[in-house]
Amino acid sequence: MKGRVAIVTGGARGLGRAFALRLAQEGARVMFMNIVLRDKDLDDMRKSVRLIQETGAEARFFEGDVISEPDTRAMAEATAAEFGRIDILINNAAIYDGLARKPFDEIPLDEWDRVMGVNVKGAFLAIRAVFPFMKQQEYGKIVNLGDKNSLFERSSIGKTGVGCQEESDRRILWSQRGASI
Repeated sequence: MKGRVAIVTGGARGLGRAFALRLAQEGARVMFMNIVLRDKDLDDMRKSVRLIQETGAEARFFEGDVISEPDTRAMAEATAAEFGRIDILINNAAIYDGLARKPFDEIPLDEWDRVMGVNVKGAFLAIRAVFPFMKQQEYGKIVNLGDKNSLFERSSIGKTGVGCQEESDRRILWSQRGASI
């Protein structure tokens, strides 16, 4: 990882922070991207950067929304300008807190749109933003996160319910097939 540059979406806390810290411990320079909806989000991003810098590694954060194409492109451009390259993308941004499994006909459309927007469209836009940099340098690694249930199709969704997050994870696995470098 020495000398590599990684972007972690949703890196302000939780798994995103853990991935970023590990990458930094291995020698990578890290850019976080996170949406800021409240002061805590900004505080968490600053804390993540500080924790990485305490390891002696370089880190920056980019305030943006993964469902915005201009934001994801600006994030990729800022990363390349700051660090000179983009080697790794960890698509970690996701909505899953507070989502309940329910029959598909009971999922509110605005919830479905919000989850698919962040979990699927956000990952797609982040990949699309970093791809030109990775293609130009003929190197890049993209990691899309999902849970174990995303690997299995469910034929009984009418009975047991479906989670928006699980369905979005299946879409991410499908979309990654075309993003090889």
